[in-house]
Amino acid sequence: MILAMDSTTLTRTIKIMRQQRWVAELPAAHDRRERLLSLSERRSRAALHWAEPEWKKMQERLRHRLGQENWENLMHAGDRVATLALGEAELQPAAGSDQFPTTG
Repeated sequence: MILAMDSTTLTRTIKIMRQQRWVAELPAAHDRRERLLSLSERRSRAALHWAEPEWKKMQERLRHRLGQENWENLMHAGDRVATLALGEAELQPAAGSDQFPTTG
């Protein structure tokens, strides 16, 4: 799963999650600016175990309301935003087009 949000919000959220012992944090070996996060303790994993089916139910309800074509468009747009957030593509439309470039 990829999560895209501004760095201030992310930093604040991670700090709270660390204080509550929901996540463990390790420095990345190759880049000191990066941090590796993982769920910690049983309660975090239990919460994830509980939340996942609820998340899937909500996704299915949304898919039903949007219709399959709109759902697929939404998923594609979300993938595209995540790719751009990770810096894997430039945020510029293709030449002569109002469509943003795609990967893959």
